[in-house]
Amino acid sequence: MLATSTVSIMTRDTNVSAEMECRLPEYLHALPQYLHKQALNLLAKLHTSLDIEQLLKAFHQGIQVDLPELAFTVDCPDCYVPIPVNCGTKQWQFHIIIDDDYLCDLSLYSPAEIKQDLAEQLNLWLRVLAYPLRNAIHLHKMRMQVFRDGLTGVQNRIAMDQSLGREVASAQRHHTELSLLIIDIDHFKSINDRYGHSRGDIALQTTTRIMRNCLRNSDQIFRYGGEEFVILLTHTEPVGAYILAERIRQSMAEGDHLIGDIRIPITVSIGFSAMQWNDTSESLFNKADKALYTAKNTGRNQVCCLDKDNNSDESSFSELMSPLSSQA
Repeated sequence: MLATSTVSIMTRDTNVSAEMECRLPEYLHALPQYLHKQALNLLAKLHTSLDIEQLLKAFHQGIQVDLPELAFTVDCPDCYVPIPVNCGTKQWQFHIIIDDDYLCDLSLYSPAEIKQDLAEQLNLWLRVLAYPLRNAIHLHKMRMQVFRDGLTGVQNRIAMDQSLGREVASAQRHHTELSLLIIDIDHFKSINDRYGHSRGDIALQTTTRIMRNCLRNSDQIFRYGGEEFVILLTHTEPVGAYILAERIRQSMAEGDHLIGDIRIPITVSIGFSAMQWNDTSESLFNKADKALYTAKNTGRNQVCCLDKDNNSDESSFSELMSPLSSQA
């Protein structure tokens, strides 16, 4: 079972001696005195970067615990740091709270078991990380506003272009799986024409919410334009991508959706592709786009993929993987 603990930090500590006040920020006084110099050196190093991933690496190097396989990742609204490759399993989760305000969850991964005494030691060290991490998270969130779709709250096309190139390069470098979905709301123009653009906006928001409920924290969703969305699935093989795509399709199709004060049926067509060793970001996207075109032109409300062994023969992925159709 995943262990959790809370790191609660208050800015002011009234029980501080004058000597300690001169040497250490008050929120670090919980650290044993023999660690004060190391804590100050680490704090100075952490304040030189506002990149979250770099902060976590510097923090791991600076605390010098007897477990080199540790890896950290941050998870909070609008701010997710990808899990490092081959980092083991999630062993511990720390809830970081500063001045009674929730900052984030810091998850600890390791192939080895994390003992209680080490977790308690890390709980103290996280006080050194907390304020630099808060600055980095706030900056990250401000930057993310540039890459956010105002209507649906997901990332926009600018963000997709950047993320797609980065994820393709990472998958090639680490030899990991990467899949891409393109999702289109069926007959969306008729929703706008029949019910009005305000209800069309609600339909987009409803579709986004349902898709998000089907995704993992590590999956990235983008509004590509109009009624089209793109989802990037890291560390996801074709079978997993198909199952997820089918889950989204079924969730949309299982009943009418409350859009304002009326119920409207909404279905989606989905094309997807899985990255091959020679794919570029453009070719990966184009394969999914071509599969989406097939789904829309052969009945809609379905998941399609190109047969990678014969790109001229477009077919429904549910047919290529019929044994899985009943499991999705």
